Amino acid sequence: MIAFQHMLKGIIFLQAIIKAFWQITLFRSGPQTLPDSQLLLMFAGLVYVLSNVLFIFVQYPVYSLPAVVVDLILISVWCCGLLAFFGLAGRIRQTLTAMFGAGALLQFITLPIIVTSGKGTPGIFTMLALVIILLWSTAVHGYILSRALDKSFGIGIALAVVYFFISNGILGPLLVPAA
Repeated sequence: MIAFQHMLKGIIFLQAIIKAFWQITLFRSGPQTLPDSQLLLMFAGLVYVLSNVLFIFVQYPVYSLPAVVVDLILISVWCCGLLAFFGLAGRIRQTLTAMFGAGALLQFITLPIIVTSGKGTPGIFTMLALVIILLWSTAVHGYILSRALDKSFGIGIALAVVYFFISNGILGPLLVPAA
């Protein structure tokens, strides 16, 4: 009976966490609504890493782990650097938790599309779905940054777009096999 109660509490806890991240991806709440918790940050970071390993592994099996490590470092440095620059370093844990949690949720939404598209050139509907999720993901990152930095949504989007180009410039060569 006690084991069942612990399992039930764990399920309720996971539902609350998923709901909180889902609310962020729908632009209904920001990173400030998340607890400032090292444990939640580590949990969200672990789920983010796992979702990225799965996502990248489906496309580039050999390069998944190095790319995920670099991505984790990039997003952490980018967020920490921006927050420190604007004198808001106290928001690092909540911001990274939001980035990792929302990012993992969006990766899990994208994963079935990638898996079902198979190898080769994806169809028009697959490409459209991926573009929509990419734009949504960029908007979510911008939203999180705007809320964490107390800046406009436009500034947050601009920072998310800059991050997108920086990360793709660094990660792209890691994922393309050497000729």
